[in-house]
Amino acid sequence: DLGVNILNIIAQKDLYETQNIQFIVEVAKRGTEMQLYLNGAPKNDSDTITVEVGSSINVAVSFNDSITNTHVPSATVNIAGIGTLNETNNQYSISISTQNLGVGKTLLTIVAQLTNYQSQTIQFFVDVVERTTNLQLFFNNEDKTSDSIYNLTIGQNLNITVKYINAQTGQHINTASVELIGEGLSLTFTRNDTLGQHYILLNTTTLGIGVKLFTIKAQSTDYKIRTISASITINRIEAVIETETGEPQIEVEVGKDILLQIILNDTIFGGVIKNANVTYSWAYGQGKLIDSNNDGIYETTLPNVPAEIYTITISAFKSDDYDIESFELTLIVSQPVSKTAPDQTWLIYVLFGGIIGLVSVFTLYQTYFKYPPMVRKIRKLRKKIRKGKKSKLILTSKRSE
Repeated sequence: DLGVNILNIIAQKDLYETQNIQFIVEVAKRGTEMQLYLNGAPKNDSDTITVEVGSSINVAVSFNDSITNTHVPSATVNIAGIGTLNETNNQYSISISTQNLGVGKTLLTIVAQLTNYQSQTIQFFVDVVERTTNLQLFFNNEDKTSDSIYNLTIGQNLNITVKYINAQTGQHINTASVELIGEGLSLTFTRNDTLGQHYILLNTTTLGIGVKLFTIKAQSTDYKIRTISASITINRIEAVIETETGEPQIEVEVGKDILLQIILNDTIFGGVIKNANVTYSWAYGQGKLIDSNNDGIYETTLPNVPAEIYTITISAFKSDDYDIESFELTLIVSQPVSKTAPDQTWLIYVLFGGIIGLVSVFTLYQTYFKYPPMVRKIRKLRKKIRKGKKSKLILTSKRSE
């Protein structure tokens, strides 16, 4: 039997003295050794294995005779509170689902025993953690996971999309709940299992102007919670003031009424801005431009403006949602330029020359050419006689009757 046994050896014979020898025999259990393996890796007593929720652990032990170093068959190997390990291929093993353990650390104890063999006990910790996850963030389809700062203009729509996925499998977590928290809001995202994402649509008009800080939180049972902090800046609508013609200055002659026509161009959404308060100021005071036709053209008339160069400052206000810079218009009022008559001196000379020519011709005709040749000769002769000059003989012929 196991334990301490006292044995006596007695030797005797007739006529001889009997002899007695007593000795003690201690029968001990055979020595054993046990080695633990978790998911195939050797572990020591009190080691810890970390696994995710939903996964399994393969627990195996080798239970050997310490003298022969051979497997001890038919032993009973149990994990307290879990079950009995099965003997296979000179090992005892069992698969444990972490669903049976719960999140956190659990201490498990393995006991191996067999009659006439030393029992062995070994303990280990199982740390069950939530499944690792990843969270991706998109603003209007732009990946902003690593830089969650975004700028918009008030009135624009913002599509916030997140992808909450299992880090190991890369699969969409369809049991998740995703929330947008901040600026007095707590909104739940809509799940789209077809696209494997969660999304929410916001109109920035409801957020107002300025920097808005939000936290996006995604969570699901047995999965690690993920959060992303986001900064969204809502800017005012930018608009510019222009003249209706697009020119930065107006030129007009003194004495004429000046029509100022101004439009406000929306540079973000396009088109003109109506129902705004548009004013002007210049050297002669200030006033208001009116959109009387509701067509986005604001106008006023400046009468009797003296000749000068003026700077007219145009300002506009629609609402706090708009950023409209002032505009300076140059007004040039000048004296009318008189038109110079074309130089007609040449015509005077021509006319004067013509008159002289006509007078000369008329005088020659009256004094010379209107007389017959014979008369002109007689007249010439008379002039010579008066002057005492000799004259040639003039032959005349008698006109036949």
